[in-house]
Amino acid sequence: MRLMKVNSFKRQPRGQGMVELAFALPIFLLLFVGIFEIGRLVFMNNAVYTASREGARYAAATDTTSGVARYIDCAAIRNAAKKAGVLANLTDADITIMYDSGPNSLVGSKGSCPNPSPALVLGDRIMVTVNTTFHPTVSFGIFRDLALSSTSSRTLIKDLDVNVDGTF
Repeated sequence: MRLMKVNSFKRQPRGQGMVELAFALPIFLLLFVGIFEIGRLVFMNNAVYTASREGARYAAATDTTSGVARYIDCAAIRNAAKKAGVLANLTDADITIMYDSGPNSLVGSKGSCPNPSPALVLGDRIMVTVNTTFHPTVSFGIFRDLALSSTSSRTLIKDLDVNVDGTF
């Protein structure tokens, strides 16, 4: 009786794994980079939104410890917005500060910071708009520069006397 090797006549395919990797790797890398870029985009959009909200919140506060009302202290409003959106690399040019009489007002715009015209009164609003551009790390196909913008409004509490006993 003669013993034969079972695999002696079968030839093993060489390089099959390498070919499969060559087909799968670009798809895997594209998926990985896409997930990374979408995460960065969501993060950047959130930073822009938070910066506009923080700028408007800062301006609407009634604290005047610096001697200047916060709603006309443009540098401080911009600094509050930049501090909240620090990872978005915002500049002063990215932040616009406007005033109006409210969404249902016929007066419309009251100008921009620091010189509102006519003078602001109780109930007017401040609007802080933050604009920036998202630059993807890989720029091809669907990954292109994208403009991001967010506007937040707050009503100004101005010239309102509040007594200690709770009367106005």
